[in-house]
Amino acid sequence: MSDLALDWLRQGKEIRTMSESALDWLKQAKEIRTYSELALDWLRQEICFTWVWSILEGETLNFKEGKMELLKADNQRLKDENGALIRVISKLSK
Repeated sequence: MSDLALDWLRQGKEIRTMSESALDWLKQAKEIRTYSELALDWLRQEICFTWVWSILEGETLNFKEGKMELLKADNQRLKDENGALIRVISKLSK
């Protein structure tokens, strides 16, 4: 085989090796991008869940505070009615 043919074969082998290396690099880059996208999606979901959770906690606290205010108002109304009934009963019993 001539030197020219041998050089051509060596160059073809080198090009194929370089192509395979480039393909490996592209596959790794794609995997890294996929992992990055997955991590970013997870982070987005985590932020959304945290945000929704804080809203729900706030609404729960507001509900509890509102409910407590209603109970306090009812309690005060019942105390006032009880006092009025005691006064009426004490006047009737005289």
